[in-house]
Amino acid sequence: MGTPVSITNPGFEAGSLTGWSSLTSTWLTGITGSTSADNTTSSSGSYSAKLVLNNAGPGALGYTQITQTASLSTNTYYQFSVDVKTDTENYVILDLQGSDGSLKRMVNVTDTDGSEWKTLKFNFETPSSSLTWTINLRINGIPAGTSANLWLDNVSITPITTLDKAEFTVGAIGDSQVSHLGLSSTTENDNPYSWLSSSIRKAHLDTLIVNPPLNKGVAGNTAAQVGARVQADIVDANPKPEIAYVAVGTNDAAASANVTTFKSNIISIIQTLKNGGVRPVLFKITPRTDAVNIDPYNTAITEAAEEDVTLFDPTSALTSNSDWESEWMDDSVHYNRYGHTAIGKSLGSYLKDYVVSPSAFTPTSNTSSTTSNTTPQISFSTTDNIGVDHYTIQLDSGTETTQTSPYTLSALSEGSHSITVLAYDALWNSTTGTVLDLTIDLSSPTGLSLSSPTGNTKDSTRPTFVFKKATDSVSGVSSYSVSLDAGKNRSFSTSGIPISGNGSSSYVWKDDSSVKVTFANENDSDSGNDEIQVYFKGLDAIELSEGKHTWTVTTYDSVGNANSVSADFYIDRTSPSISDLAIADVATVLSGVSYNLNITNRMPSFSGLAIDSYQGSTVTNSNGTKDTFDKVSSGPKTLILTMKRLKDGQNLTDQNAEYQDHLTKEYPLSDIKDESGDKKSARFYITTPFPLVDGYYQVNLSLKDEVGNTHNQSAFYIFLNTPVKTSILQTFLTGGILETQVTQQETVPTETEEEKQEVKEAGYVVNIKVKDEKDNPVKGAKVTIHSKVQETTTDENGIASFTGVEPGEHKVLIAYNNYEGEQTINLTGDVKEFNLNIQVKEINTFRNPKVILVIGVLAVVITILLILLIRKRRAGD
Repeated sequence: MGTPVSITNPGFEAGSLTGWSSLTSTWLTGITGSTSADNTTSSSGSYSAKLVLNNAGPGALGYTQITQTASLSTNTYYQFSVDVKTDTENYVILDLQGSDGSLKRMVNVTDTDGSEWKTLKFNFETPSSSLTWTINLRINGIPAGTSANLWLDNVSITPITTLDKAEFTVGAIGDSQVSHLGLSSTTENDNPYSWLSSSIRKAHLDTLIVNPPLNKGVAGNTAAQVGARVQADIVDANPKPEIAYVAVGTNDAAASANVTTFKSNIISIIQTLKNGGVRPVLFKITPRTDAVNIDPYNTAITEAAEEDVTLFDPTSALTSNSDWESEWMDDSVHYNRYGHTAIGKSLGSYLKDYVVSPSAFTPTSNTSSTTSNTTPQISFSTTDNIGVDHYTIQLDSGTETTQTSPYTLSALSEGSHSITVLAYDALWNSTTGTVLDLTIDLSSPTGLSLSSPTGNTKDSTRPTFVFKKATDSVSGVSSYSVSLDAGKNRSFSTSGIPISGNGSSSYVWKDDSSVKVTFANENDSDSGNDEIQVYFKGLDAIELSEGKHTWTVTTYDSVGNANSVSADFYIDRTSPSISDLAIADVATVLSGVSYNLNITNRMPSFSGLAIDSYQGSTVTNSNGTKDTFDKVSSGPKTLILTMKRLKDGQNLTDQNAEYQDHLTKEYPLSDIKDESGDKKSARFYITTPFPLVDGYYQVNLSLKDEVGNTHNQSAFYIFLNTPVKTSILQTFLTGGILETQVTQQETVPTETEEEKQEVKEAGYVVNIKVKDEKDNPVKGAKVTIHSKVQETTTDENGIASFTGVEPGEHKVLIAYNNYEGEQTINLTGDVKEFNLNIQVKEINTFRNPKVILVIGVLAVVITILLILLIRKRRAGD
């Protein structure tokens, strides 16, 4: 229904008739009346309008009414409704009169006995012309010498979508108890005092039934005669009654018919009606005032009614009046209007109870009350003693629409919704099902936070995964799942992790062969520090390899919305390196070599390139599958300069010369250059934090990357105005040259396309075996390979191993015992492993170009000094 038409004081709430005008037909002799607001009785619990009509005139005329105007739309269906109660049986007229004289009217005979309210309704359609409408509410036409009261409340005019009334018919078949007073199917509505009409009014069905009662009474009929015509008169009638009263037997009793045969005839009538889909209501024979014995026939009727048939006994309705024989009888068999009314009221109570609203019911949904399904399916059903005609569904405060079960709702918006299902029977009696409340939750949980591991690391090869809990304000979080390296051949996952533990500081929820799940910090009031910790047991056997790894936590709410948060962590286990090392404004530095500083250069500076190469890994799993992990580099972070000074009194040439700590200084690196997939690097230029005193220094540089991998550069030495007894030449002799030669090279070729692809992605494996000139392995030699700098020390077999070496030409630097040499190697081809033997030979120091240069310079200086000395002596002579 739509928005009600505006009516002033429709419920008489003001305790007055404000907004209403009153009128009594005073031009008729003996007619008086009054209108007022009455708080002694009301359907709504407060005031109602009271209309009083007194008739002292000569006939059943006169009226009292209240009226006001209303504004109605054109071409619109409306329902006019008002609650009424009367203390006598009289006419109530509801009028809507248009300004063009058109009239919408309902006439009703009320019989509420002053104790029961009933709602009168009728539907109508307004014309296309715009009119002013007048509402008239009237009590009308009481007999002379009587008075009547009418109470009115809750007046409303409401737009509706249809003018349909229920296609419902009440029928009656039998003898003169049905046909008496000339009540036929065509005149029934003109005789409102018959028990048939009275029963319908008492049941409050008169405003709902579109079809008039079907009266098939024939005076003098017996049960056999009624049985012969019940099929044609009732079952085959159009419209066919839903209910048929059967009142027969008084003529059988008068003729002393065989009781057994009579009973069989009654049963036959019942079966015919039931087989035809008509519900029978069987009457016992009404009391007679003559000598006819009706008792055995009433017994037969009672027994026949045991065939699942409703039995109605009018006796109590009649005998409630001790003077019924004189006041309610026309003759010994038939009743006057008052007798009919008494029977009708009693029968109407039954009909009212019978024609009730459908049974209470609870609609169901194929989802839970909170769901992410925006098109839930609603199922509903109920029963009604005259059958459910249809159902309507109302979504939230929208319009009712007729639907059938099951019904799929249109896409609902996120939020709360109420679904109301109403069941209607053929008389438009309705029952509202239990309101179904649904909450549509389309939002995923929020607040999920991954704590560790994240970012760069060198130690998290067997990590415990820690995350903070999520929240969901609508349906609540239901569970978590955790995965590691999803999509790899070797991956880990666990699911079904609950939202909380047992509220303690540490609670192990699960600890089996595959995973351990622990809840932490739940014992305080700060839910923000609650953690869930997950460790995969498979890492015990094989730790994670170098490269990029990804872990993911997915949180689910109770309706299936999910939110996944992922974090990458980068296992960097490759040490950084230093290249282009130099003493600023002095020389490029070689490990193990000594350099003389000018006496004015007491705060020397060192420069170079700090490098952290990208490195990943390819792992062969236990089942033969392989996983490749992207290369990572945490990047160079800090450079530590350590200088140790030769102790005073010590000689550089002493076999066990001792050095003492002089300074240690850490320098952070900045301006990191990222050559993605190759290296991260930073140029550095550092200066000693304070001036150096005279002496001989051992210089060490340590480079750390972001995760703590460390490279210790081989030491070199500097002189500063040293008092150590050594020649300048010794400065250069402290470092020697290694002559290098590749004496043997073997390769391990790739065998499959898969291996070729793996080498292409991961690089070569290079094993360098360092041998001395006697072909013995050299242990502890420092071997550095370029272009991507990797550095290691030979093992006891003289072997230095490198992985991830790219194809091309590379320089290999070998240093030991203060000797250093360089060898160029070229790596190409479909090869996965190179094995090289490099033989080194110490070159005589006097073959060192540096030494030769110094000696040459000294020779020239000495020659010049000798010439000058000779000239001076000659000049003195």
